[in-house]
This record gives sequence, C-alpha cells and structure tokens, in this order.
Amino acid sequence: GFWDWNAVTDEFHLSSEYKAMFGYTEEEASNQLSDWERFIHPDDIDHYCASADAHLKGETPFYESEYRVLCKDGSYKWILDRGKVMSWTEDGKPLRVTGTHADITHRKEVEIENQLLTADLKKALDNVQVLSGLLPICASCKNVRDDNGHWNSIESYVSKYSEADFSHDVCPECTKKLYPD
Repeated sequence: GFWDWNAVTDEFHLSSEYKAMFGYTEEEASNQLSDWERFIHPDDIDHYCASADAHLKGETPFYESEYRVLCKDGSYKWILDRGKVMSWTEDGKPLRVTGTHADITHRKEVEIENQLLTADLKKALDNVQVLSGLLPICASCKNVRDDNGHWNSIESYVSKYSEADFSHDVCPECTKKLYPD
C-alpha cells in the first residue's frame, strides 16, 4: 500500500490497498496518522518512533522500519514501512512525506522460526561432545588407548572426552555365565 502524509496538518492519505492489507474498507479507515499509530504493536512502537524521528530530523536519507500492525480481525501483520520526506517547510521542517507498506508476515514468521531452530541447534551442539576418528580398543580387556599411548578404562576415556555418566549393570547373558546358579 501507498501512503502520503502532510506532516504539518497530520493528514494521512492511504491507498485502498493499504487499508485492505489490514482488513479495513475505505469508509472504516481514518486519514490521521495518529489514529494509525495506535495499531502498532506495543513491543514495536519505540523502534518505529526512533526510525521515523531520525529521518524526520534529517539524520537518515530515508525512513525504514519493520513492525507489527493490529488488523481489524485482531491478528497482527508484519509490515515493511519505507518512506522519505519529499518536501520541507521554509523553516526546514518536514512537510510532505510519502512511502509504502509491504506485508512481510510470511518472511518474518520464517525468520523467527529460523532463529528458534538455530538457537535449539546451538543449545544441542553445546551439549554434545563427539568422539571421532579411530578409537584403539583392547580386544581382551576393552581398555582404550589415548593420544599419548596410555591405556585407560573405557569409562575413564569416555568420561574425559564427553559429558556422559556411567552406571554399571550386568547383562542377562553375562549374568548366566557369571552366576549360573
């Protein structure tokens, strides 16, 4: 959707696509910027204001912000809002500002899911220690030779190179062999 804002009068002209993006008809939607700002998600309002203020003060060449907007049906849509001051008053204040809104909800949902999956993977990798390569093990006593040529019990070797804990038991086959009675 397209928007055109008179920064002096606060008159806010919106394209029909802009209004429809959020579920509103032409008649239902206000043409005052302050009315539309109240639909910005509370967690996003500070970022929106900072981005807009920086551009309106001439600190940035254009305005760009991503934030959530409350729709008529109660859901939120992520939008990419871009704009630029097109004309200034004689005393150097913004007069006319124009811009666009694009629905980026799907992209943001994918990004958020990606961030969550990446965090889960990082957490899993932080908790995994991998034994790899050739692991020399004695065919008789089952001790393991480390990189320094020392022989260690399998328990001490695995404990040293992983976070595994051990408990000991006797399997059914060994129980029959060791305790035939």
